[in-house]
Amino acid sequence: MSESDSFISEVSDELRRDRLFAFFRRWGPFLIAGLVLLVGASAYLEWRRIGDDRSAAQRGDAMLAAVRTEAPEARAAALAGLATDAGDRGVIPALLEAEALAASEQADAALATLDRVIDDAAVSPVYRDLARLHRLGIRGDAVPIAERIAELDQMVGPDAPFRLVALEARGLARLQSGDIAAAREDLTAVAGDPLATRDLRGRVLEVLRALGTPPEAVPAAAPGSSGEVVPAGPAAP
Repeated sequence: MSESDSFISEVSDELRRDRLFAFFRRWGPFLIAGLVLLVGASAYLEWRRIGDDRSAAQRGDAMLAAVRTEAPEARAAALAGLATDAGDRGVIPALLEAEALAASEQADAALATLDRVIDDAAVSPVYRDLARLHRLGIRGDAVPIAERIAELDQMVGPDAPFRLVALEARGLARLQSGDIAAAREDLTAVAGDPLATRDLRGRVLEVLRALGTPPEAVPAAAPGSSGEVVPAGPAAP
């Protein structure tokens, strides 16, 4: 290599070093700050995750201890402290609290707890419908038939999570009101649904048989239905 080439190479290396040093002098603090923020954010998220896991475990232990409490009044009081959160986080303790209140003959308090779940827009539809069914069960015969049917009408849509149970209950309510045709329609729909369980299908077939429904008018269990098929049997005379 000639002296001129060697000189040019040395100058080029020196320029590259100068540019690199200038770059780090200008942007180095920002790069270091970015790395610190990235590491700090990762550490904070991990700390939050560990804290959430610990909180969830403690909450689960508290709920299990509350459920194991034999006295309904004490069980309801223990669950009440876990049912204060809005949304789905507090809905399971609230439903269990309502059940314990009903078992301790505090129906009004149980209904108020269920109303809180039903009225909370942050609660998932599946839990709100479950609360509605619990509410109807607690009120029992005190619910006028027309009101019961109107309440069940909200739970029989094609995508409703408790559609079949609500259809069965509405069919029985319609039967109680004397609307035999509508009752038979609801119960027949349950009998032919592939998601109907053996017990559910068996119950509605018993009612259809009592109504004198001809066997040929009762749909066979749809393919994929769960459980053993309960035959409709002969029509009542």
